[in-house]
Formats: sequence, structure tokens, C-alpha cells
Amino acid sequence: MNVLRSIETRIESLVEGVFGRGPFRSHVQPVELARKLAKEMDDHKTISISRVYVPNEYVIYLAPRDREQFASYEGSLLTELADYLSEHARREGYSLLSTPKVLLEEDDDLDVGEFGIATRMVQARRTREAEEPQMVEAEQPSATRVFKAPVAATAAVSAEEAWAVGSSPGARSGMNRALVQRFDGAGWSIVDGPGVPGSDVFTGAAAAPDGSVWAVGYRDTANRRATLIGRGSVTCA
Repeated sequence: MNVLRSIETRIESLVEGVFGRGPFRSHVQPVELARKLAKEMDDHKTISISRVYVPNEYVIYLAPRDREQFASYEGSLLTELADYLSEHARREGYSLLSTPKVLLEEDDDLDVGEFGIATRMVQARRTREAEEPQMVEAEQPSATRVFKAPVAATAAVSAEEAWAVGSSPGARSGMNRALVQRFDGAGWSIVDGPGVPGSDVFTGAAAAPDGSVWAVGYRDTANRRATLIGRGSVTCA
């Protein structure tokens, strides 16, 4: 097991028993934060004469309800995320002005499952008055990048039958594909969405009395937008 995967496993273990208790997993997941932080490091590197510098301060903005999930172990989580960034920088050969620092802030404008990340480089400097090094801002914080949750809506038929819908970018085309997931009492599985070419997004879902679940959204094709409707049930899944 490589070092990054080992750190991911430790991050996952921090939340074992907190996430995954119910059928819906719409909250921000710590491993998702770790991977997006690493991507922000990659996207904000600065190439010098002989080194590649990357930000050493990262501020994560969460919806209040998402931050509540981390209340009992927030300090440990931030330490693990900083370790993850340190290892990522080492593997990629990046230079840091200091050990990475990760902070958590709340943003009431974010929905559950969404989060933002802002980065900056901060120079460590010692002062006569203080033995501990003080952090001096070396650049303005980057624009906050907001990450949307792929799951937009959920609908439960029973404790052993639930559906989640949303969208995810296609691996090749980059166009949105309708995301459909089904919970069968034991775990989640991905169900094939609409097969017609286009950019598909599901935005809502509701359970019907007959046990079926209906999803609604939209499809963009040739610069035109049309209503997208889907139906799922135990028999057709």
C-alpha cells in the first residue's frame, strides 16, 4: 500500500460509523476533500528557475450541516489532510514554503454536499518578540473554487429501497451524464441512465405509492434544452 493510500485509509477510519449509517450519503466525504485539495495544489503551482512552488495554506468552506459531521474529530481530520498534502507534494517534487496548513470555515451560501477551497502561499518568518515562527502572507488568496455534489436528490421507498439521482461528467466527452444510484438494503449500485446522446442532469426525485421512483431534470442537445423524466423500480433496476 503506498503512502497516499495509507493516509486515505486513516482519513476514512476517522469517519467510520459516522457516515454510511443511513442509505443517503449526500454529505461531504473526507477522502473527497483530500483528493480535491491535492488537485488545488496541482492547479496553483508556480514554476520558478529550479523549483515548482505550491500553496501551503488551504481554507475549506463547508455548509454548516456538513461541518457538524466533523465536530468530534475536526482537529484530527485537519492533521490528516495536511499530511496528505505533504505526501502529495513530496511525490510530485513540489516545494513548500512551510508545512501545509488546512483550515475549516463555514459558508451559509453552500448547500449540503458542496464545498469550496481557497489557497495561498504564506511565508514563515521569525520575529524577535516570538519564538514561534509567524506566517506572513506571500500572495493574495486564490479565488474560492466550489465543488458541487454529484447527487442532487434522493427518494426512499422503504428502509431497503432508495434511489439517488444527479449528474456526473463523462470520462471522454466531458458532458454531463445522468447519475442514477440504487440502494438495495445492503449497498449502493449505479444504474444505467438515459442512453440518448446529450448532456443530461437529474435535479429531483420522488417516490410513488406503487413503489416506483420518478426523477426529473433536463437534457441539453444541440444548444436546446428539453425536460428529462426517468422512472425506476425494483423490477426495472
